[in-house]
Formats: sequence, structure tokens, C-alpha cells
Amino acid sequence: RVVPAQGAAVVTKETTIVVKEDDLVTKSIEKGGESVVAIFERGINPADSSPMVIFVGWGTVLSPSGIIATDSGIISGSGNYFIRAPDSKSFEIKILNQDEEIGIALMQAVMTDPKYSFTPSILGDADKLRLGQSVIIFGGKERQAVSVGIVAALTPFERKIDGTTTTESFIGYIDSSAPPPSGSRGAPISNIFGEIIGISVGENDTRFVSENFLSEKILILDKSEEKEIP
Repeated sequence: RVVPAQGAAVVTKETTIVVKEDDLVTKSIEKGGESVVAIFERGINPADSSPMVIFVGWGTVLSPSGIIATDSGIISGSGNYFIRAPDSKSFEIKILNQDEEIGIALMQAVMTDPKYSFTPSILGDADKLRLGQSVIIFGGKERQAVSVGIVAALTPFERKIDGTTTTESFIGYIDSSAPPPSGSRGAPISNIFGEIIGISVGENDTRFVSENFLSEKILILDKSEEKEIP
């Protein structure tokens, strides 16, 4: 151990590491892509009555057990759907909840391997977003693709705080400056740190439902499961 002599000057060296935004974006795409699944529907080819598989959109994984959020407009209760994870494994799904007003559907992957675990997305805080902030939009036609844009608009909502008459404001919709890749319904939008801040819903391809609604749906689902436990 070297101890400086009394009265000697102590020199502290600081190192500054510069992280380029391009590097952040690249890492965020890799991070976010691990939690995005492709959704397919089984159907019948009207031309020759043969079985066919149709790509309908994307889903965002919210839990290791396979709870997935997507655009409620791309699925129906009578459809026969399955998902394909980033590791190319396929899973049947069942629909847990559809909210047509907001545009969110929650699905559950039917797990056949008890050891399998999905990579859940990390949700960001939509209420901290600012206009002009960089965002990454996921999508693509069966194969993942991305586009990069900025936050163009933020739409606030209000809700009552449980047990009170007080209301609080939160961001409900996020609008992006850049259109997403084709076939992006249900796909997520993230900040440059890879945190999911919303998912694509509806026909307006630059508008996203914020993570506030996703968090709310998960909370309601958790409470309903607790009630079912004897």
C-alpha cells in the first residue's frame, strides 16, 4: 500500500466514456427484440380448402410465463392463433382479455415445457417522455424490422386514484414522427434504452397506447388471479 506523504498533492484522474446514440439504439433493438413475438392465425385457403397460416401482427411479452400484449384489432375470439418466439419456438395461445375501447388484448402462451421461460420486456415510464425524444419502433412482415423516430405528440388522460375522489394525469397515447415498418400492429415502441413505452394499436400506424395502460391491465389480471386462489 502506498500512502502519500503528508502535505503531498493527491491527483485524481477522471475518465469520461462517451456513448454514441447509435450504440444505444443498436443495443436497445437487440434488447427489445428479445421480447417481441410474431402472431399467426391458422385458416383455410378458400381457393383449394387447404390449410394455411397467416401472419397477423406482433405481440409484446410482459412476463416470463408468457403473458403477451397485442392490438385487440388483429385477433378475434373465434380465431385459431399461435405465436413464434425470437428463438423460433412456437406456442399455442389463449386470449385472456380484449379491450376494444383502448385497443389492447392480453394473451397467454400455452406452455408445454415447464422449464421454458420467456424474456419479458422492461417497461419504461411514458409520463417522463418529452417531445423530440428519440424512439425505436418495432415491426416488420413476419421478420423483425425497426424504424427510428422521435416523440411527435403526447396525449394525456385522467383517472381516479383508488379510494379517493382525486384524479391524476398520465400519458395515454404516444405519437411518433416516423411510421413503423409494415406489418407492425401490436408491435412495441421503446426509448433508446430499450424500455418499452407503448404498443401499436389501430389503423393509425404512428399512434401507440402507452405502457400506463399495459401496467394497468397487468395489475387487474394479477388481482383477478389472487381472487381465484382459495
